[in-house]
Amino acid sequence: MKNSAAQMEEARGIVEGFAAQAGRRPRVLVAELSDDNDSRLQGVAAQDLGEADPNQKIVATGFADLGFDVDVGPRCQLPERAAMQAIDGDVHVVALVAVEGSAGGEVAELRKVLGAGGADDIMVVATDSIAQESGVALDAVFCLGDPIASLVVTLMPEISARFA
Repeated sequence: MKNSAAQMEEARGIVEGFAAQAGRRPRVLVAELSDDNDSRLQGVAAQDLGEADPNQKIVATGFADLGFDVDVGPRCQLPERAAMQAIDGDVHVVALVAVEGSAGGEVAELRKVLGAGGADDIMVVATDSIAQESGVALDAVFCLGDPIASLVVTLMPEISARFA
């Protein structure tokens, strides 16, 4: 097993290779999905919903440290809005983050809207808690706390095949 420094260098090298070939860095949207009835929205001040969840920030920083361009969606974002942000941002990957896996039902809606927008080539990855609840095929699953470099090494061949 590679140590984290070696894995990070490998991931950075793959990302740089993609950037040289594609003419731009890979781009990821880190999102936290919910629906209109999400109980987490009850009693939360509107200004707090615009801020990213701490787990979103950690995942976003991990991708940025490896050379990705990163967009971060607001907390408790509806799947339709996340899909439109992904399409408008011309991202390669949507990384879904949730502390309690509360976005299980919204993953299918996200995929549906991406497909309707002609962006079904955008990869969708999610934390293991979302994957367990969603029942929807994901391009990769990751655990909060695992090195993002491992996820990037896994994703980059498919990103290159789809977008380079």
